[in-house]
Amino acid sequence: MTSWRRALSMGGSVAAVVLLTSCAAPVPTAESDVFDGLDPSVVQEVMDNPVAWGKVLDEDEATRASMAQGIVRNFVQCRGAYEAYLSWVTDGETPDVPEPSAPTRPIEPAHTAIEQSQAVIEAAIASGDPARLRDVLVGEARCGMWIPLEAGDPDGPKIADAVRALT
Repeated sequence: MTSWRRALSMGGSVAAVVLLTSCAAPVPTAESDVFDGLDPSVVQEVMDNPVAWGKVLDEDEATRASMAQGIVRNFVQCRGAYEAYLSWVTDGETPDVPEPSAPTRPIEPAHTAIEQSQAVIEAAIASGDPARLRDVLVGEARCGMWIPLEAGDPDGPKIADAVRALT
């Protein structure tokens, strides 16, 4: 499994492989247009996170921008799913589906992976069973295994740790 699929994998979804036809791209910076429309604080957090940014640097030049954009979106998406799960198990009411982040110019293949992950989150919430949303956050290759619970704390507990502590 390629690193971008592994990084963006949630709920067992598999991203469609779409080849980028652009010329080789340099490593994105915080000011790169690849991040237009995304929360700058999350962009900086991803760039400062050695695991997350390491995944970007491990990509070949053709998919590096997609990976960078996808990881930023995945941080937002996974934390939103965690907040929904937390409220569900705390107050017992089915939560609203968290809104995904939307870049100005979504880049493939990460865009498809994020959409697929969002569909898994929506289905888990629609099921009425919090355990389904829990499964999205824990387990091997799930976003909760590597995304920090707290923004800016790459060495701190991961989302999956917090989910497991709730049960």
